[in-house]
Amino acid sequence: MKSINIMVLIPILLLHFPFIALSENRRGSLPPPVSCDIYIPYTTVFSNITSDDFTASHAGALANEDYSEVILLSFENCSQTNTEITVSIDNKSIDFNNGYFINHATGPTASNNITFQLINDENNPINLNQKNKFTKTIDEHNEAHFHFLLNYVKKDDLPPMPGSITTHIMFNMEANDQIIESDKLIDIGYQED
Repeated sequence: MKSINIMVLIPILLLHFPFIALSENRRGSLPPPVSCDIYIPYTTVFSNITSDDFTASHAGALANEDYSEVILLSFENCSQTNTEITVSIDNKSIDFNNGYFINHATGPTASNNITFQLINDENNPINLNQKNKFTKTIDEHNEAHFHFLLNYVKKDDLPPMPGSITTHIMFNMEANDQIIESDKLIDIGYQED
């Protein structure tokens, strides 16, 4: 009878050890989580635009520089320094036909051929189909700041059609290969009266 009990206990112990080992290994291999105070605007309102506000009417033409708006994502009071934070724009926000943001405005007052484009610090347009991840290092003040520029952009070669233009930019944020915030949303646009 005792030998049966021993035989039952041995398989149970053998099954238990691998899970403990994996659990300890996994816990030891992950870097500590990063926490930060995150400041992101909820909405950004753009100015009314007319067809005269574009210097060119070809697809990809940007509106005059006066329409560029800054979007600032700030990470402050972070629990670590010298750690990379990656901000990515969620694919649900991107029009895969052209790399612009999707214009969600609909109806008779919506613009059919104007939307928003991300622009870098040198005022060069960014095709979000090619680049939609951005990385900064948390500095010695426990901060990291992401500056994005947005402007109106033409989607086709027809004259610009003023009207309602709205997009929702969804950001995902990671540090140390761990998600620190997910699906942070900014509503951006101009609503025609």
